[in-house]
Amino acid sequence: MTQPSVSIIIRTKNDRPRLERLFQVLRAQDYQGQVEYIVVDTESIDGTVAYAKQQGARVINIKQSEFNYPKSLNIGCQIASGEILISLVGHALPLRTDWLSGSLQHFLDPKVAGVYGHVLPHKYPEYPKRTWAECFYYWRGFTAQWLKRRYKLDRTQFGILGCTNCAISKSLWQQHHWSEAYAGGGEDGEWASWALAQGYYIVCDYHFSVYHSHGNNFSNMVKQHKYWCRLWQPSEFDVKNLSWRKDLF
Repeated sequence: MTQPSVSIIIRTKNDRPRLERLFQVLRAQDYQGQVEYIVVDTESIDGTVAYAKQQGARVINIKQSEFNYPKSLNIGCQIASGEILISLVGHALPLRTDWLSGSLQHFLDPKVAGVYGHVLPHKYPEYPKRTWAECFYYWRGFTAQWLKRRYKLDRTQFGILGCTNCAISKSLWQQHHWSEAYAGGGEDGEWASWALAQGYYIVCDYHFSVYHSHGNNFSNMVKQHKYWCRLWQPSEFDVKNLSWRKDLF
């Protein structure tokens, strides 16, 4: 059976050491379909762009002043040739070598619009050191997902289709782009709500989980959660509203 072609859209900013490990994991995937890499970079100064090009990725450069979450995704999706569009960030890392093959099988069902997985805090030295606050916050969701393994969602919920690591059908993206009204985040929940309203399903699959964290202490983790809780409504992107995210400055 022919596996669908895939475009992995990786958003980066000064991710050179992490990007090296990420490409090692991506190239070790057991997926047999065609895969292309697209890097949307925001003013990196650490060699991220040169390394991405060395790995055969198509690179698009955007200015920090032009950056917002859905816009950076739409830019990558626009030039992507794959039937499936995967959103990933340069500081995320798939847990498994069947990250692609184990999750993209869901798209054989024409009623599946998207697939996503939960996250775990990082354990590798080139990433921010994981904190007990992040471990507590992320392990709860991951454990619940692991017990269920994989399941279909027909209604929206907190964290659905998170763009840290999600896959959607390009044909559906062409019908409904990531909404740039949600510049500050929440474009993933908005897109999922649209897809569900059209009668599609979203699949949550533990195969698609990644390591992803920022070394947030308890106070910053509370701030991050409160920020996420506000993303059900459109908002502008303002880096000052994410002052605890040092990687954005």
